[in-house]
Amino acid sequence: MRPVGVVKNMTLVELKQNPVDKYGEANVQFIHRFKNGYGASVVRNKWSRGSDNGLFELSVIKFVDILGRWRLDDSTPISDAGNLTFEKVNEILKQIEALEA
Repeated sequence: MRPVGVVKNMTLVELKQNPVDKYGEANVQFIHRFKNGYGASVVRNKWSRGSDNGLFELSVIKFVDILGRWRLDDSTPISDAGNLTFEKVNEILKQIEALEA
């Protein structure tokens, strides 16, 4: 089980418009939670796939308790992906939201 940790209070639109954090680094993470218990971790940092081109990496997550703890989930038909444009991230988020609980 992997805790959420510190998550910046940032929407995807803000993430797209502000590619660097307050320290001038491109280290950002956005955790999205859906009513079906699934969510996504969207990241852009020096280790993520596509970050050199300003692109995002997305992993499907499953929330495990009311405290907001989550784990990576590879049981869905949606796989982890990198080199994603802002538009592709939004498309995948809609697919995750449509998963059955």
